Amino acid sequence: MFLNGNPVFIENLRGILKQIYINKNALTGLIILSAVLAVSVFAPFLTAHDPWEFGERGEVLKPPDKANFMGTDEVGRDIWTQFIYGGRITLIVAFIASLISLTIGTFVGIVFGYFNNFLTAVLSRMTEVFLVLPQLPLMIAFSILFKPSITSVILVIGLISWSSTAKLVGSRVMKVKEYKYIKRLKGMGAGDFYIICNYIIPEILPRIFISSIFIFSFAVISESTLSFLGLGDPNYITWGMMLRYAFSSGAVSIRAYWYIIPPGLGITLVSFGFNLLGHSLIGIFNSSLRLHHLNYRE
Repeated sequence: MFLNGNPVFIENLRGILKQIYINKNALTGLIILSAVLAVSVFAPFLTAHDPWEFGERGEVLKPPDKANFMGTDEVGRDIWTQFIYGGRITLIVAFIASLISLTIGTFVGIVFGYFNNFLTAVLSRMTEVFLVLPQLPLMIAFSILFKPSITSVILVIGLISWSSTAKLVGSRVMKVKEYKYIKRLKGMGAGDFYIICNYIIPEILPRIFISSIFIFSFAVISESTLSFLGLGDPNYITWGMMLRYAFSSGAVSIRAYWYIIPPGLGITLVSFGFNLLGHSLIGIFNSSLRLHHLNYRE
């Protein structure tokens, strides 16, 4: 339904995928993210330990050895096991939060970009307000109002991080709706819903896709920050929660590098991979759409 009226996106999809393959930065980012995702998905097959399995007194904050090649934490739990299971929860939280953010941002952007009335003016001003406000302090402030849980973390991230997508989508929709073929469709009696679904949405799909990459990266960092500050769910192991426990247990003072580096490295790798892929895709999509843009769309 969404791709029927978009020859630009359909005809160049194969070319875009080929450019991703030959682009070193995009391919590197994709490999990093694929590796992290694979480790998280197959976590039960990559360790013999349980993430909540406590060790004996002599196994507390033990450096890496044959039994625990990434060492143990303050209660003797295996760091590697926590790392791969924590990555799974972190990625799930970030994915759901990003989906909520993208849905809200895309809807708001299409509404205030396509229509022109009092409601759309209000939505446009609201988007600008959320763009100006610092998002992370706002998330912290809202998280304090709720009981720490995975659900509250997901909702706080999703309901606050949508403004950049809305602005990106709205500005593009404002331009697309002025194309001659869109005006001809309106003149022929085509309804707004038909035009939006079959022509507007396909035109903005590349921008939505790129926005989703950066939002996912931001969601991973936001979840880790909230968990590190004690606003996450203590019943789940995430990379941010691992860092919180590492600092609260005194791992920094005794230089227990094996406890601090893994979750920090995981957050850094995911963020680096998404940003590397996202910035590469901006150039790939722009060049592809510029080369094959049809004149009648102007």
